[in-house]
Amino acid sequence: MLAFDSPLATKFFPPISSSHTLISRPTLTNSLDRCLDYSLTLLVAPAGYGKTCILQQWLNTVEERQPVAWLSLDEGDNDIRSFWIAIYAALERCYPQLFQGEFSWLQSVPHFDPAQTLRMLINTLAASQHHCILALDDYHLIQEPAIHESISFLLTHHPAPFHLILSSRYDPPLPLSRLRGRRQLLEIRTEQLRCTEEEASRFLRQMLATELASETLHSIIERCEGWITGLHLFGLTLQHEADPASKVHQLSGTSRYILDYLTDEVLQGLPEQLQRFLLQTSLLERFSLELCVAVTGMKESQELLEVLERKDLFLISLDEQHQWFRYHHLFAEALLTRLQRKEPESLTVLHRRASICYEAQGSMREAIPHALQAQDWELAATQIERLPRRIALNPKRKSRLLQWLQQFPHTFLRSRPQLSLLYARELYGNPLQVELFLQEAETAAREQLLRLEQEPAANSAAQCHALNDLLGEVACYRAMNAVREGNMDAAERYCQQACELLSTQNLAARAYVNEVQFEIAQSQGRGEEAILFELKAYELARQLGDLHSAITYLFGAAFTCFERGQLQRAWQLTLKAQESAPESMPQLSLPFYWLQIIQSCILMEQYKLEEAHALIQRAITLAEQVGDAYALVMAYSQLLNITLLQKNLQEAGEAIEKGEFWSHQASEWGKNLWHSNYALAWFWLATGNRKQALDWFARSRLRGQEGYRFWGYYRMPGIALVLLSEGHAEEALQELEPVLQKARCNGEQIWTVLFLSLQARLYQALQRPEEALQAAQEAVRLAAPEGFLAMLVYIGDEAVAQQLPILKEREPEAAPFLAQVEAAFQRRGIAVEQTASLPKTISDSDHLAALSPRELEVLHLLAQGYSNQSIADILVLSLHTVKGYVSTILSKLEVNNRTQAILRARERNLL
Repeated sequence: MLAFDSPLATKFFPPISSSHTLISRPTLTNSLDRCLDYSLTLLVAPAGYGKTCILQQWLNTVEERQPVAWLSLDEGDNDIRSFWIAIYAALERCYPQLFQGEFSWLQSVPHFDPAQTLRMLINTLAASQHHCILALDDYHLIQEPAIHESISFLLTHHPAPFHLILSSRYDPPLPLSRLRGRRQLLEIRTEQLRCTEEEASRFLRQMLATELASETLHSIIERCEGWITGLHLFGLTLQHEADPASKVHQLSGTSRYILDYLTDEVLQGLPEQLQRFLLQTSLLERFSLELCVAVTGMKESQELLEVLERKDLFLISLDEQHQWFRYHHLFAEALLTRLQRKEPESLTVLHRRASICYEAQGSMREAIPHALQAQDWELAATQIERLPRRIALNPKRKSRLLQWLQQFPHTFLRSRPQLSLLYARELYGNPLQVELFLQEAETAAREQLLRLEQEPAANSAAQCHALNDLLGEVACYRAMNAVREGNMDAAERYCQQACELLSTQNLAARAYVNEVQFEIAQSQGRGEEAILFELKAYELARQLGDLHSAITYLFGAAFTCFERGQLQRAWQLTLKAQESAPESMPQLSLPFYWLQIIQSCILMEQYKLEEAHALIQRAITLAEQVGDAYALVMAYSQLLNITLLQKNLQEAGEAIEKGEFWSHQASEWGKNLWHSNYALAWFWLATGNRKQALDWFARSRLRGQEGYRFWGYYRMPGIALVLLSEGHAEEALQELEPVLQKARCNGEQIWTVLFLSLQARLYQALQRPEEALQAAQEAVRLAAPEGFLAMLVYIGDEAVAQQLPILKEREPEAAPFLAQVEAAFQRRGIAVEQTASLPKTISDSDHLAALSPRELEVLHLLAQGYSNQSIADILVLSLHTVKGYVSTILSKLEVNNRTQAILRARERNLL
């Protein structure tokens, strides 16, 4: 988490004002007691009507029997990440037994997802046996629409034990009408918050040493109209007046006018030094003694603060130790207006002093805005550049950092390559704007490097080192943009540039480059290289101490191993990831559920269905607690596969319902993954729902082959099964062949075995037993070493079961594995004959000649001397696919090169 995202400790304490204890308002506190009967309690009134005071008074009466999580909001909370981090911190502080680890998880997660955070909160609250109350003070300061949307979602879906209290100067943009209609909204508005005549009289009598005449008292109450801040200011003004009645009659008009007038009156009655202290500290949202001295230069600040407390001049303590304070917002606004009017030239100096002091205290969240207010661009830029930052990109949120960067003049930004790079990072998701700022960062960095070469300085080497590092990060971001656009050649060039430029100390950027290289290698079918890139990224992230990213990288490596049929290696990687976290770390701090998803997949492939089922349920429980939609789409896909293998169609249907829900919570990637899942087609065919199966088939065809490696693989078994069910097995074979060749060529053995099992089933349907046997035999040879048999049973079905006696005879070294396959078929209720007559005896010659029509085409072109590229052009295929055909031909003919293949083919009369 960035340093400026850390919530201030003082935000979790209700402000303490000495004046609010002067007036007891039991009617309002009794009303607030009813908040447990409502989803939302809303206190709405203009400034100065005592909303915060009455909440504080109520908290004092209920804190022993009902703890309340408190959060004081400010304008800085318009960053949605910081907003929710602060809320979790408040909840964890108040309800430590319920919230264990969620706050730490939010701090460590590299990509903040509001929807995921909300789902985690709702699921945690649902587990509570007691009421949970969250009070958000000054909600009117929140302007960010995404925050209002997230609060609306929370109010719509929250469980019964949760209750939200908001205080605001005006109605927030929340679904108030709906809540009101459902009787889920308790409203306390201006009319209820106005002081009654009795309360106002009691308040003023307690505040003033002298007794006011009834007529004067009535006149004050009438003018203030129940406005408690006005009463307070009146009291301060009249404390030393010999003739209070004459002063009262000077006042008329609106609340704003009354406030201005009374503030002037209050200030005039104070010593000049105290007036100056009030004005100069009014620009501080919160302040301590140290900060007051730094900003005002007054060594007497301690005594002045004591005077303000003693005089009850709207000074509010923010902590129990009385070390941090703020002014009543309304009073602070009035003071700041006077400062801007009387001493505008002092604002720049005061803001700069405040910024430097906040920075010295480590509070960059407050230091940077003051530097920007002072328009001290150099100071603000230096502070921003010192912030720790993540390399990983996140297009989902508009951060506070972006809001700060937008305040700089563009000409200044262009001179600071680090700021331009940060700007590009924050704009991720808008490729044109990203590239514009990357270009500006690169140009500025190269200009600075040139100047350093021409005019060397004492620290030139260090500066050059830093600038080259920055250029490496520019290349890193360009590489990822190129991957997103599908331009892998450009992505590889940028990765190479990044590797050459990045320093060995820049672990985060180097890890990210390896992640980009992993994606490139994956897309090109270079699975083993992809695994190595991901393992390098893991080691770098681990050295950096970023365990969340480290586990994410290991997941990528383990899943690639799984797809390549390296089940034991994949399992060991998941164990390595689990062992990398300290035992003291909360379970939800790291995404271990991703590892459990892979482990469940491995167990399912080994046909350990009960263990796989239990593990995927644990993964779902964890993922739902944090609301990780992507993980849940994969988890419910896995649960669907397991329940179909178990023939538990009821649970399979429930998995489909939940998977459909989470797919809509995820991005387009999650939706594509879910709707491409062939298990959906299998379920609808198994339940006799032909219409749903055909609808899925039609939608899959409309999606085409975009994202071929994933969506093409996931859809193909379903497409083929629907075609088979409609009597189009030959068409299914034609559709299957290029996908099978690609999986073979990429070394993705899990997929290859799946497609070969499907091919065997299609050949069997076409009454081509020899070819069905050869497909099953190749699948067994690939699956036996690592023992993954689910696809043979799942997809091969009775076609593979009928071939088992022959396979046992043909593949004696795979006998233990085939015994497991037989046992799996028997568990599914599919009978396996112990003896069976072979189909037409297959001689070695027949075995070697069993090439598909497309493979024979490629063989003839090889014999004519065409290169792979020429064959690809003639047959309108990709070079990658042709290489796959050549590899398969060499394998089937049991030769090592093209020349041997041609000779063997002629021996067998294939040419």
